[in-house]
Amino acid sequence: MNETTVKQVADTFPDQYIYQQEVSRPLHYSDGNIEAIDALQSMLTEEQFIGFLRGNAFKYQWRCEKKGSPKKDLEKAQWFLNKLMEVMHD
Repeated sequence: MNETTVKQVADTFPDQYIYQQEVSRPLHYSDGNIEAIDALQSMLTEEQFIGFLRGNAFKYQWRCEKKGSPKKDLEKAQWFLNKLMEVMHD
């Protein structure tokens, strides 16, 4: 999605845009142009990174009913599962 499209979505659906950013790209997980997930992927071996992704997916599923927003935690778990599928080889 280019910058103009992102702005249009944010302007049209501000609540949904903010909610989605909290799930997929929280501001507190980036430092300048580098996101924490990218830094982790580059410093870990592939096996370690896969373990990290699996662990985080599990963590968000495990605690989804113990915090304020089960749906948000399940969406975060799904994000980690999607990333895991991206990284794993057939």
